[in-house]
Amino acid sequence: MLAEIELHAGRGDDAAVAADEALTIARTSGDRWNEGYALGTRGAVAGLRGDVREAKRFAEAALQVMRNIDQQWGIARTLLGLGDLDRLTGESDLAYRRYTEALVILREFNVSPELARCLVGLGRIAIAQGDLALAKRHFTESIQLSQSASNWIGVIRALDAFADLAVREGSPVRAVRLASAAAALRATEGLPPVPASRTQRILDAAASLGDEVIRRLWSNGSELTSTAAVALALDIPPLPGSSAERDDGGGGSDSHTAANIAGNRYGGGLSAREREVANLIARGYSNSDIARELFIRPSTAARHVVNIMVKLGLSSRVQVAAWVANAKRVDTTGE
Repeated sequence: MLAEIELHAGRGDDAAVAADEALTIARTSGDRWNEGYALGTRGAVAGLRGDVREAKRFAEAALQVMRNIDQQWGIARTLLGLGDLDRLTGESDLAYRRYTEALVILREFNVSPELARCLVGLGRIAIAQGDLALAKRHFTESIQLSQSASNWIGVIRALDAFADLAVREGSPVRAVRLASAAAALRATEGLPPVPASRTQRILDAAASLGDEVIRRLWSNGSELTSTAAVALALDIPPLPGSSAERDDGGGGSDSHTAANIAGNRYGGGLSAREREVANLIARGYSNSDIARELFIRPSTAARHVVNIMVKLGLSSRVQVAAWVANAKRVDTTGE
C-alpha cells in the first residue's frame, strides 16, 4: 500500500523500493496473494517510467500468480493493467479481450472503482474504432459509478476521457473546459498532471477558437466544482441556483451557470445578433439552418454559436436551448 501511495503521487523510485520489499517478504513467507499484488504494483511502476516491456513482464507474472490461486479480484485488476498497456502499444484487439474478461469478474463482484476504470478503457477502444456512441455509454457509466462512490481518481479519469471524446465529436469548447476541470481536480487531489502532450492535443484541436477564447475556457473549466464538471461531461444543463464554480469545500459563486446569467434578464451579455442565433439554436436549427435564416455564411453562424457558448459558460446546444427557455421565463415573470 505504501508503494501504491508513492505511485499515485508520481514518485516512481520510492514506489519501486516499497514494492520490491513487499515482494521479497511475500515470497519468503509463501504469501502468494501479496506476491501477486506486489508484482502488479511493480509493473505499474515500470509503466509510470515508460518501460512498457518491463511493465508487461511484471504484469504477466502477477496474472499467473493470481490465476494459480484463483484470486478473481486480483485477476481482474491485473487484466486491467495489461489492457491499458496493450491499448497504449496499439494492440487494441488484445486490450479488448483483457478488458472484457475483467468486466465479467468486476460486474459479478460489483467492484466499482475497478469497474469504472475498465469502462474507460473499453470506451477509449471504442473511440479508436470510431464508435463514439458506444464510447459515450461506457464513459457515462464510469463517471456515474465514480461520482456515486466519491472516487475522485475515477472521476478525473473519466473527465479526461470525455475531453478526448469531445474532440472527436467536434466540440472543442467542451473539450477544453473538461480538460481544464480534470487538471484542476488533479491538483486538488494532489495527483501528478497528465502528460503535456495529451493536454496539447486538446488545445491543438481548439486552435481555431483563438488563444484568448481558449484561455477563458481553460479558466472557466478550472473553476468548476466536481459536480458541475460531471454535469458538463454528461451534457446536463446547470440547475437553477446550482453552483457551477469550484468551491473546494463550500460556498462559491455560480456566475457561470445558465440560471444566474438568465437572472440578469434576457441577454446575458449577448449581442443582438447572438440573441437571434441563440433563439434559433433553441428551435433546433443547425448552423446551416441558422445561416439560411439570417442570410449569413455557415462559418459566421458557427462563430456566433461558439461565442454564445463562451460568453454563457456553456458547452452544448442543449444547454443553450435550456438557457434561452429559462432566460425568457425570468424576463417574463421576474422570478
